[in-house]
This record gives sequence, C-alpha cells and structure tokens, in this order.
Amino acid sequence: MIDCNIIRDLLPMYSDDALSIESKCVVDSHLRDCPECRNYYSSIRRIAYTFENQEGHGSYRYSEIHRLIRRRKIIEYSAGALISAASIAGIIKLISDAGKKSKD
Repeated sequence: MIDCNIIRDLLPMYSDDALSIESKCVVDSHLRDCPECRNYYSSIRRIAYTFENQEGHGSYRYSEIHRLIRRRKIIEYSAGALISAASIAGIIKLISDAGKKSKD
C-alpha cells in the first residue's frame, strides 16, 4: 500500500485532473481503501467549494488549498510544541523551587 503522505501530496493534482491515468488509478484505489485520505480529500473539496462560493468566480485550485492546510498544520503543531515546552519548563521550575524550600 502506498504511503498516505504520498497520496495526500497527489490529491491536489488529482482534483485538478492533472495526473496520468496510471497515477489517477493508484489514487482512486487508495481512496477506496483509506478512510483517512478519503476524509482529507473531502475536506479539501469542501474548503475549495467554500472559497469558490465566497469569491464567486471559482479561482481557487485545490493545490493552493492543500498548501494552505499544510501551512496551518505546521503553525498549529509549532504552537503546541511551544506551549508544551513552556509547561514543562514551568513544572521543572516548580519542582526545583519546592526542592529548595524543603532543604531550608
């Protein structure tokens, strides 16, 4: 089975009908068997549909939507990592302060 990350990279071209017949068949087969990628593709299509209806001229391509989703995920993961690091640093500080007080 092909890695989901590869399929997700191909989905924008799949949506734009820019894949070869062989690649399109591979993506079709994977989407039939993988509910996660099927949901991802569905979300890309919903977002694109929303943008098309807001703009009124359908100028958004799925590849642009895919790029925006990927950028948003990176930002969310980075923010989560920063919050986790700050929380861990705070816990370590509390533990070290408590250890100092118990020695006194």
